[in-house]
Amino acid sequence: MKIRRERPSQRLHHRVSAPIRIDLTDGVYKAHDWSLGGFAINDYQGKTDVGEELPGTLHIPFQGFDISFPFVADVIRKTDDNQLAVKFQDLSEREVEMMTHFVDELVRGSMTSVDDALLRIDTPVTPVPTTPDKNDSKQIPLKRWSLKPILFTLFYICLGALVIGYAGLTAYSYIFRMEINTAVVTAPVEPLKASVTGKIQKVIVPSDVLVPGKTPIVVFEDPKLKEDIDLARIKIDRRAMEVLARQKELESEMAKVNDYRLIAEGEIARLKSRVSTLAHQVKLAHNQMVRLKNLEKKGWMSKARREEIEAQHAKVRGELEEAKILLSERQTLLSTLDEGRYFSSGRFEGNISERQTDLDLALNRVTLAKSELQALMSHRDRLAIHAPSDGRILRFLKLEGNPIKQGETIALFEKDERRTIHAFLTQEEVLEVGLGDKATIFFPSIDERADAFVIKVDRTSGFVEEMQSRYQWRGPKDRSALIVLSFIGLTSEEIRSRFSPGLPAIVIFDRGNTSELTSKVTAMVVERGA
Repeated sequence: MKIRRERPSQRLHHRVSAPIRIDLTDGVYKAHDWSLGGFAINDYQGKTDVGEELPGTLHIPFQGFDISFPFVADVIRKTDDNQLAVKFQDLSEREVEMMTHFVDELVRGSMTSVDDALLRIDTPVTPVPTTPDKNDSKQIPLKRWSLKPILFTLFYICLGALVIGYAGLTAYSYIFRMEINTAVVTAPVEPLKASVTGKIQKVIVPSDVLVPGKTPIVVFEDPKLKEDIDLARIKIDRRAMEVLARQKELESEMAKVNDYRLIAEGEIARLKSRVSTLAHQVKLAHNQMVRLKNLEKKGWMSKARREEIEAQHAKVRGELEEAKILLSERQTLLSTLDEGRYFSSGRFEGNISERQTDLDLALNRVTLAKSELQALMSHRDRLAIHAPSDGRILRFLKLEGNPIKQGETIALFEKDERRTIHAFLTQEEVLEVGLGDKATIFFPSIDERADAFVIKVDRTSGFVEEMQSRYQWRGPKDRSALIVLSFIGLTSEEIRSRFSPGLPAIVIFDRGNTSELTSKVTAMVVERGA
């Protein structure tokens, strides 16, 4: 008996022929065989090529229902008899495990129940009893049984203490202390007065912007200077229009020169052609004259005929010389176009040089007019109020276009020097603050604290209408009262280096007594205690 030895299979996975259904974009097919790597179809009717991606859905029938999942495969073989073989691209771990389970069970010849199959495919779960365990305290050590209640008791005690402490601090802050959030660090204020009588032309520096000393802030208007500036601007416009006119004239002259250049080049080309033609005619006439002389010597040509040919030769040669002279003349005239001159109608024309000179003169006049305007503008800049020192504009009392008189206050300038704290209170809060009261200042922007005391209490500061110079009452909730505080325990250098003007602050006061009866009772108690 002859023994035939088969070559070992090179497949990575078992290939089975169990029926599965495949939904593709061009129809539903039944796989001829399949494995974990792909599947094959015998009656494929779609249009696809090897190497293309083929998306679809795989359905595996199992005990009365289908287990489906989408896939994307690569076409690796397609034959003329409608056989198609594909290879899966990337299957998820759950899908690979599911197909592995079915293949293994089919290879072994056994299949488990559907419940067991799905449980093995999904995340494993450890079964637990449904009845609760008996909590027998005798089986738990004493130290383990008492630790949990003790920890929870300590936790709730600490939590209660925190809540009670926070509530106490909140009540104390509300009843015995007063926090003012509308406070700011300020510097000395100096009024800026007008130096001339006239009108404010321009406000250069806006309010609440730190500027160095000698910076122009407000520019005044001088009617005569304004008229001169307007005339200088009109003069610049007129000079600019003159420049445009000179440019147009120069462009027109250059256009004429270019047109003449085209005409001259065309005429030179025609003259060159005529010279070439005449030279050829002279050569032909000369050759003919030589032949006739030879014929005359032999007696075959008359003398009259020879002389006629010689006359034609001389005429053509004269025309050639005339054409050469005219060509040289036109070439010489063409070279003068670079200088802006051309010959027309028996005389030289062209004024490019004169037009260029006029344009340069017009440009120089524009430059001089701009210099005059710049000088006037420099003089106007001197009619301005400059910052007396480093600081910022606190408030403008006059705006652009307002008439002013010499010595009238234009704005309030805050110097970047000695600092104080301005706190704005309501009409109810200001009654609880007195002169000399100490306060704690908190600066949230820089996370610092400082001590201060009250040096000024002004209830009507917010009532003054600057434009009308009269009092106007405001609502009780408006922060129209001003409290000024001075730092305690800090030098001027420390204050300037640490607290810049405009720095927001929170002022914390001890609440004062606003009731006359309560004040009298408190005074009596203090006297008896003393």
